[in-house]
Amino acid sequence: MNQMKKNIISKVELQYELIISKGKGSLTKRGEELIIILANELIKKFEYFNEDDRYDCLNEGIYSMLNKWSSFNEVKYDNAFSYMTEIGKRGMAKGMNDLRGKYYSYTYVPKMTSINKFYL
Repeated sequence: MNQMKKNIISKVELQYELIISKGKGSLTKRGEELIIILANELIKKFEYFNEDDRYDCLNEGIYSMLNKWSSFNEVKYDNAFSYMTEIGKRGMAKGMNDLRGKYYSYTYVPKMTSINKFYL
């Protein structure tokens, strides 16, 4: 049985908040909350080697979404959820590239889960 996971936030509500915010000229409080919830759910899709990198990338993604919310064109696009998700993903990737360089790090040592005496 293949079921789609229900989104934590409604894409209709997000689009509504972005349109209202564009009319006001500033992002509404509820719009900010939705963007932060979206970023917190989006960060779960990626793996990080330590918590500091995770939080830095999360902050970069939130920063990108909060800066670029006004560039959403409701006439051209009908899905604000996917638009903001893509901005968040690109922001998080930018954060990772800024932290570790384009290919993360060549000095990464994977966690040892078990010790095998034949490889010591």
